[in-house]
Amino acid sequence: MTEPLVQKLLAIHNETFGIAAEKIAKFQEAYKRKYDKRNTVKRFSLKVGDKVNYRVVKSRKVRGKPEIKFLPARSYLVIHKICRKIKKVVLKNREGKILKRKQLFDRIRKYTGNL
Repeated sequence: MTEPLVQKLLAIHNETFGIAAEKIAKFQEAYKRKYDKRNTVKRFSLKVGDKVNYRVVKSRKVRGKPEIKFLPARSYLVIHKICRKIKKVVLKNREGKILKRKQLFDRIRKYTGNL
């Protein structure tokens, strides 16, 4: 192949795939916006040291409506550590003992004080 032919083919390739890459990026951006709107994705706003409760859902295999409780009842836990990568929170009780099980961001709510 001659040098001008190679240059022309390279220019055509860059033009074609450059446009495709732009369209793909634009589509992905729109898809993400719609997905976030539909699934109400929100930032985890709590910080280390905040007082929280966590949600416990009983098994759905039991007949009837699943029972949802927030624990501990009439008390609170304190956020000890936030693991953003795995979207979990390490909690400790009021005495400072760290709980073994990490809780998901979705199961945490801020303690209001008048439960």
